[in-house]
Formats: sequence, C-alpha cells, structure tokens
Amino acid sequence: MNAKILEFINSINVCVISTNEPYSASVFYIFDENNNSIIFISSTNSRHIKNIKTLAVAIYHQNPIKGLQIIGELSLATQEQKDIYIKKYKMAKFALNHEIYAIKLKYLKYTDNTLILPKKLEFNYE
Repeated sequence: MNAKILEFINSINVCVISTNEPYSASVFYIFDENNNSIIFISSTNSRHIKNIKTLAVAIYHQNPIKGLQIIGELSLATQEQKDIYIKKYKMAKFALNHEIYAIKLKYLKYTDNTLILPKKLEFNYE
C-alpha cells in the first residue's frame, strides 16, 4: 500500500460504513496492514451488519481535505484480527452481543488536496 495512504488510514480511528440501502454508521476501527482490512466492532443486530456482504467505507479529514473511499467485503474477523482490535480498544472485550468484523479492501480511492489537484490515487485489490 502507498505510504501516504497507510499513514493517513492509521492516523484516523473513526470511519463511516454505508450499506446498499440508504444507511450509514460511524464505528471505531483499526487497520490490519497484513490483510488490507478495516477491523471494527458492532452489535450483531445492527442494520449495517445484517445480511450485508459488500460495504462502502469513508474515512476523512476536513482541513486539509484528505480522504479514503473504500469498497470491501464484510466477514467476521479472524482471531488474530480480534486480538489486534482488542489490543487497541481494550473495553471491546466486555461488549455483550457484539462481534468484531473485518472489511477486506476491494477498491480504494485516496484524495489529498495537499497534493497536486486533482490528484487521486486508486487501487483495485481484486
């Protein structure tokens, strides 16, 4: 992954997840570099989890404008990913009726207005 993107994705800890229906949710995340995945916790009954396989993710910073637009595949996190998440967010292990999930990146577009406009970096992981 591009170093600027990796630095940006690791500098933010909240992302917005959107589903096929008009619905979005903000979640705390950590990035799993080894598996190119966004790791987050959510209730197993949440609308953004039920019967959804493909999700869109937005991670952004407003000043200067920088952001990621991501499309990825949702799955339950592996034990290794769960351990990574709980290491950062220790209270997550006490959440009842919640599960830790992974969004495996399929597509990523990075915008950084500190770069030459209209510079956008795009990557396909399929």
